[in-house]
Amino acid sequence: MATARQMMIDRREWDVLALIHGFIGIGAVGGGISLLTGGMSTRYLEGSAFSTFTIPGLALAVLVGGASGFAAFSVWRHTDRALSMSLFASLVLAGWFVVQLAAVGLISWMQPFFIALLVIQTGLAWRLRTHVH
Repeated sequence: MATARQMMIDRREWDVLALIHGFIGIGAVGGGISLLTGGMSTRYLEGSAFSTFTIPGLALAVLVGGASGFAAFSVWRHTDRALSMSLFASLVLAGWFVVQLAAVGLISWMQPFFIALLVIQTGLAWRLRTHVH
């Protein structure tokens, strides 16, 4: 049986996980909108499969932002599938970074920052998942 202290720690971990997903989701939607409205030079796309930021911007806003937003809400509400949704959102974000780094390389301090958040959210979701199951 969990102690009151352990239940408080678990609750904080759930809150931190929801906060990270929310932060990533808001950042992804904002970043996607920025890409779609010309916030980044297309010179970064030279040599990649893309000539404009339309597809990357939509993918960032809709796929990454959407998955992170749904995960944030699910984790915040402690739904039955919250931790699975969290791990799915982590997988979507990891896929985004694989494609992004292959296409344009490391071009911003934000990339390692969000990759660090990805590692933290994945580890936290996995830790909580092992406590629940």
